[in-house]
Amino acid sequence: MMEDEFYKIDFVLDDGFYRVVIIDKETNEKIIPYYLYSSDFEKLYDFVESYLDDIIRKIEDVEHNYGLAFYVCGFNGDAQSDFIKSCAEADVFVF
Repeated sequence: MMEDEFYKIDFVLDDGFYRVVIIDKETNEKIIPYYLYSSDFEKLYDFVESYLDDIIRKIEDVEHNYGLAFYVCGFNGDAQSDFIKSCAEADVFVF
């Protein structure tokens, strides 16, 4: 499990894949299902650690339903596609 000021980030094994579960520390509400997953726990953990700020920006943006690639790459659609593809090649699946 990892934490920041407002969230606890946990990982669960579900149907052969590790998935991210984000828990609001104030309300103890689980923000699930969350779409990040991998068959390799270490790869998913390292990914979440590297992109935690972007993941939090995504879950806090209640006005929009953008994928994580948007928060990492901005409006550049080609960069978003490349990011998603490179993540998949590393066995971490994002939207």
